[in-house]
Amino acid sequence: MIKYFLIQAGGSALFLFSFLMSSLTVRGFLTIVGMFLKLGVFPFYQWVPIVIRCFRWVGCLLLSTIQKIGPLFVLLSHRLDLRRSVMVSGVLRVLAAGLLGFNQSHLRALMGYSSVSHTG
Repeated sequence: MIKYFLIQAGGSALFLFSFLMSSLTVRGFLTIVGMFLKLGVFPFYQWVPIVIRCFRWVGCLLLSTIQKIGPLFVLLSHRLDLRRSVMVSGVLRVLAAGLLGFNQSHLRALMGYSSVSHTG
């Protein structure tokens, strides 16, 4: 639970810090990085399978679905100047999670990689 809390707090801190930036490029980049960290998507996906293995099934469901609604809404409603980087990250999410999911024997960890892939 501490890992999950620290990751979410770090993503929120980056997101809030992005509003203090005066440069629009840096602001957009920090917003994207903060939301990618909170969502647990490429390149910040390593924490998802580790954390999801420790949850019960209800926690897995909440982490894989409902917890992603807020950051996705922020990414979709935010005026992004870095749309190409979001698209490239989406493709890399699907590839990385698909390849790493093959090596899993834990069902919950496999569900974590599936969640990362489907977010892409």
